Amino acid sequence: GVVIGAGYDYQIYVWDPWAKLLQMKLVGHYSSILKVQLLYCPSERVVSIDEIGIIKIWNVGRGIGGYGEMIQTMSLELPNLAKIVDMSVAFDNGKTFAVQADRLYFYRIDDNTIYNIKPVKHGILSCITSDHLITVS
Repeated sequence: GVVIGAGYDYQIYVWDPWAKLLQMKLVGHYSSILKVQLLYCPSERVVSIDEIGIIKIWNVGRGIGGYGEMIQTMSLELPNLAKIVDMSVAFDNGKTFAVQADRLYFYRIDDNTIYNIKPVKHGILSCITSDHLITVS
């Protein structure tokens, strides 16, 4: 297991909590990171989103090295005044996550590629289990 931290310095830190050591640093965002999420599809991946709507997927499996591996970058197309509110934990067996902004945006990760699923106009992230996302509108 790992502990993931991120913030205003545009970097993501992956820690080994038992050894209390920094395992790797993920560098590639150019604005403050709002959310990070650990996924397991097909192996350890981190999804991150920053304040301007850039989503990145990273390979953080063992043997990758001290800087991880950025697999894909995509931009969340947000209206000018929309702000990112939240990102869900992974559901659907660790392959799907949601981002709440002006609407709910759903993303699925298959074969290291992020697929944009049609956004829902109204709704808020409410309750998430390991394989279901419940929204309230």
